[in-house]
Amino acid sequence: VQRRVHGSIISNKIIMRAAVKYPAVARAATNYVLHNTTIPEPYKVLESPDDQVTAKFVTEQNDLFRSQYPVDSEIRTKLKEAISKTYYPRTSAPYPHIGKYFFYYNSGLENQSRYMYTDTLDPSAPAKVFLDPNTLSADGTTALGTTAWSHNDKYFAYALSDKGS
Repeated sequence: VQRRVHGSIISNKIIMRAAVKYPAVARAATNYVLHNTTIPEPYKVLESPDDQVTAKFVTEQNDLFRSQYPVDSEIRTKLKEAISKTYYPRTSAPYPHIGKYFFYYNSGLENQSRYMYTDTLDPSAPAKVFLDPNTLSADGTTALGTTAWSHNDKYFAYALSDKGS
């Protein structure tokens, strides 16, 4: 006989919890056709972050999480510690342009990588921010997409992607 138990493991201890009632998720009979194949997409209704249905579902999910893992709980502290260990600085390969070296940099704690430049390839040389997409929206979810310089290097063009789309 196999039994399922809802619980959390903390330092080799299992804390038993009552059965959890998850928020109902909106589904629709939506589908699309790709290469003559019909593909169901029941959760399309949740794709718009500004939609009331989506906002209600996200709020209910957050409320459930907070009820199961209060701010001062040991498991939440351990989760935060484990997740924060995955944060690490990332730097793209630099490329030369107009007498500077351009690259993307993310400290590991930012939503989006900043577009940076420096005069030299010396890693100890200070770099300057050319474009920081984290400042383009209040919640930092506007991402920098395709970029290009004009032929005369006078203009810099870029595409933006809002809220992860």
